[in-house]
Amino acid sequence: MNTTPEGAPSKRILAIKEDYDKVLEGNLIALEIGFSKIMKKCTRFRAWIEKLIEQCKES
Repeated sequence: MNTTPEGAPSKRILAIKEDYDKVLEGNLIALEIGFSKIMKKCTRFRAWIEKLIEQCKES
């Protein structure tokens, strides 16, 4: 589902809720779900975050 631009989560939400504000509501949703849960469910996101952390350690 999330393998094409059209299948991105925000696009799927927009198909249901036309006035979805990705910046505002996306942040609220992320806060509600919790960072650790997102990291467990989204392996690509977790890999990206881990890469950022490693780069920060190298600086």
